[in-house]
Amino acid sequence: MRLSVVAGLFSICVTAGSVAAQGLTLTPPSTATDRRLALSTGTVVHARNFVIFEKRGDARSPKPPASLTIYVDSPTPAADSARLAPEAREVAAAFDEFARTKAIGQIDVAICRTQACVERREAPAQSFWFARARDGKWVVEKNQGVLKR
Repeated sequence: MRLSVVAGLFSICVTAGSVAAQGLTLTPPSTATDRRLALSTGTVVHARNFVIFEKRGDARSPKPPASLTIYVDSPTPAADSARLAPEAREVAAAFDEFARTKAIGQIDVAICRTQACVERREAPAQSFWFARARDGKWVVEKNQGVLKR
C-alpha cells in the first residue's frame, strides 16, 4: 500500500463563516474515518479525519492548489519527533494518489492525542507539513514536530 499526504496551508480549526470570509471552500470530512495504515517501521497509525482546503481563484490569477490536513492517531510518543517525522512522511506518501486527483499541493499530517483533536475541536499536538516538489515528490515544508501547547 502506498501512502501520501500533503501539508495543508491551514492547520487551525475554522468555522464555516471564517472559511467563507477567507475565500476558501471547506470539504468536510467523513465522521467515521478510521483508515489503518501499517508503516514500514511496523508502527500502525490510524488516519482518523481529513479536511481539504481549496482557495478560490479569480479572473486575474489561476486557482491555487488545494491543501489537505490529515488527522492521525499514532502510538509513537509525542517526545519522539525523530520517529514521528518519517512516519508522517510515509502517511503523506500514502495519500499521494488521492492528493493528485484533488489537485492538492500541500499536506499537513496532524498528530492527534485526543478525540477533540480528531474532531477538529482542538489543535493537534504536532504537525508535519509537506509540499509537492516539481518532481512530484512530497518534501518537508515547515513546522516539523512542533509541540503545540
